[in-house]
Amino acid sequence: MVVIYTADGQRFRNYEGSSTGDDDRDFGVRTVEWSPDSQLLAIGKHDGTVELISGTAVCLSILRCNKVDDNADFGGNRQFVLMAVLGDPTTEPIGRDVYVEQESMIPDITDYMLAPESPVFPYTYNLSAEDRIVSNISFNPTSSAAVTIDESMPNIAWMWSVEGSKPTLSGALVHSANIKQLCWNSEIPDLLMTMSGDDTTVAVHQWLCGRTPRGAIIRSLRGRAEVGWIKTDKEMGGLLWIGGQRGYEMGYLTGTGSSTQLHKVAAVDAVAELLPPLSDADFPLTKTEK
Repeated sequence: MVVIYTADGQRFRNYEGSSTGDDDRDFGVRTVEWSPDSQLLAIGKHDGTVELISGTAVCLSILRCNKVDDNADFGGNRQFVLMAVLGDPTTEPIGRDVYVEQESMIPDITDYMLAPESPVFPYTYNLSAEDRIVSNISFNPTSSAAVTIDESMPNIAWMWSVEGSKPTLSGALVHSANIKQLCWNSEIPDLLMTMSGDDTTVAVHQWLCGRTPRGAIIRSLRGRAEVGWIKTDKEMGGLLWIGGQRGYEMGYLTGTGSSTQLHKVAAVDAVAELLPPLSDADFPLTKTEK
């Protein structure tokens, strides 16, 4: 059961899970996340799925098993309502935008290969049901998209479109190492930055779903690292910082594909006039096979 309390400790609403026969006895929650517009609460479960529920006072319809019940009347009750389910991403229909990180011939640069065309995720994993746990859910600033990470596949970022009544799996970014962090850009709300790696080497990736990702490898950090946007307005070119036990670095990415470069800077003010604009042109459209 998921129970929400107000800031002053009053019980607000509760949710006991979807009714799916015997499966409802196995309902287990690993993580929860509110959408920025507060319209949805995402519940990451121990079966690899995510339930999107609404706690609004008046619900005119409810989506169950891809069927809308227009007669549902919830009035002013204090129950959450199941709106949709993000299914198992390895079997859900998926868009063409599945990219796999590849080693580049250029030092400290990472490249990406477009995965083979397939109606579902084109790669298979030998996973047991017990391993399927959604450990991370992150909505973009406009609540139109969400990224999920499954503990059994910690190197894959699954991109979902959650607009409308029926969410769809838009694409996936397969990293060569485990994903450590997800950061959305507030100025370009569909631009996702991820950080992957280990204790000696990390990689920063930037991805607009539907376009080719770009990234760079950073080897000077040690221990647990963090990444974040400093300037997200287009004029400042997506200035970012990344830090670890040995300090932090600031910089910005330029170029596309294997020509991507990380330009390091010493101070924000010193490079204000040097940063190129950040735009969709930095992420070429997905090239599909004909």
